[in-house]
Amino acid sequence: MTKCERLEPQSYCVAVGIDVSFFSEEVRERMEEDMKKNITDRVLAVHPYKLPTEEDYAKKGRCKTHVKDEGSKEKRTTIYATSSDEMIQKLYDHYFGKAKKKAGVLSRKSSGG
Repeated sequence: MTKCERLEPQSYCVAVGIDVSFFSEEVRERMEEDMKKNITDRVLAVHPYKLPTEEDYAKKGRCKTHVKDEGSKEKRTTIYATSSDEMIQKLYDHYFGKAKKKAGVLSRKSSGG
């Protein structure tokens, strides 16, 4: 399930044509933190349901949340994840992945996952 959003900052920048070979490791780490924060903020802005806390993941090992799905009988679909980072990535893919794929902004590869 390789997505352009999951690339390391250096790989992402190379994918969009930016040379980052002169950036220090500190700058690259900051870029990665900023990208993760941006993704998290965008998801939290549009996701109407409660998200599990870190304590929930520690207790249960796997947690769930819901997304609206007008096509299903219950009008929502359950998404499971084993960490908060995985949950945020799945929600980001749900809310923003389709629009980017439709617009042809990101190249996508499937890896059977």
